[in-house]
Amino acid sequence: MIGLFLMALVCMGCSDDTKPQEASDVSVADSTPFPDTTPVPDTTPVPDTTPVPDTTPVPDTTPIPDTTPIPDTTPIPDTTPIPDTEPTPLCGNGTTDSDEVCDDGNTVIETACSYGTPTCTLCNADCSVELALVGDFCGDEVLNTVDNEACDDGNTADGDGCSEACVIEPQCSEGCLDTSACAANELCFGKPKTVTGATGQCEPKGTPPGTGDSCGSLKPCPEGLACLGEYIWADNQGFCVAGWQAKDFYSSDNAAIPDAGATITSSLVACGLATVPVDIVVTLHLDHPRPEDLLVILEDPNQEQGTVLDHEDYTGGELVAFVGSGDNTVNGLWTLHVTDTVSGEAGTLVGWSVYLLSNFD
Repeated sequence: MIGLFLMALVCMGCSDDTKPQEASDVSVADSTPFPDTTPVPDTTPVPDTTPVPDTTPVPDTTPIPDTTPIPDTTPIPDTTPIPDTEPTPLCGNGTTDSDEVCDDGNTVIETACSYGTPTCTLCNADCSVELALVGDFCGDEVLNTVDNEACDDGNTADGDGCSEACVIEPQCSEGCLDTSACAANELCFGKPKTVTGATGQCEPKGTPPGTGDSCGSLKPCPEGLACLGEYIWADNQGFCVAGWQAKDFYSSDNAAIPDAGATITSSLVACGLATVPVDIVVTLHLDHPRPEDLLVILEDPNQEQGTVLDHEDYTGGELVAFVGSGDNTVNGLWTLHVTDTVSGEAGTLVGWSVYLLSNFD
């Protein structure tokens, strides 16, 4: 552009006829400065339009495999054996098969009937022989403590000291202290004076028919009476007295008898009787392989003693004892003393009882 401007100035000085120009005609150069049209560089910073990478983590959308075990739905075959519906001939199955004499449902050789069953028929181990057996029961006079008997008087009647269930009855703790506790036609007899808390028994007044009649083992008294002297006097030398003058008293012990050891004792209370003893009859229930090793003594309420068993073989039953003079008190504490005097065997006093027939002195 400056070049064009200079060329214009040169041309302005030129004339077609070369005539010198007048001074007034001479153009004076314009000294006014031309603006600088040089473009000024733009220093405005250009924004960086480079895209910024997105650093936000991209979630992993890869599916997670399901590791839950798939239950096995394959049916399990039933391996339960199918029962044979045909009965198998077998001793002990409870059915008497053609080759058996009997079958009681087991192959055990029983030796007794179950408790409470006096007799039964069972079978041997191979079902070839029937067994006629007997069993313990209340009322058989055998004291069976395994089946909870506390007494056994040979019957199943109540009111005689041993109940129908072979339980000792409270004879001397549930009675009378004096006659005021009895009915109008009764008196209170036999209250022990030396036993705290013991009672007597209300018994009928008067003398029942048949009292005083002679009696013995072959000539019993009428019902409701007792034969006094039946055990200690010659046969038929006894005489009948009111039945309440004879009573049984019981003790249940299960006490160990030491082998050649100390004496063991067992006591019971007698009450409701007349005043003095006449017949004294003891029954022992022993579990001892050698009863002949034993010395058994009975002590009456007056501390007088008599021998019951003196190194004798004993298989059960009644033993008549002679204690005191016969004029001693019958109502009170009676004590049994048992001593094993020979070494080698020990045993048990299961229990004992005493039958007392009394009279008035």
